[in-house]
Amino acid sequence: GSDDPELPVASARAFCAAIEAKGGRCDLAVYEGARHGFFNVGVEGGRYFRATTERVPGFLRDLDLADRS
Repeated sequence: GSDDPELPVASARAFCAAIEAKGGRCDLAVYEGARHGFFNVGVEGGRYFRATTERVPGFLRDLDLADRS
């Protein structure tokens, strides 16, 4: 999240850049106002958990790691 004191957005962006520099793919979604552990199911009523898990199937399909059906 954008307010994560343990993993700043700049660090996450640098990590993605390093992966991409090696030919990998990195999709970074920054959730505005979210803090560390934002994607845990009990945080914010599961709002960020749902948003995060909804992105996973598309990412896996894009990499041909899941059925497209």
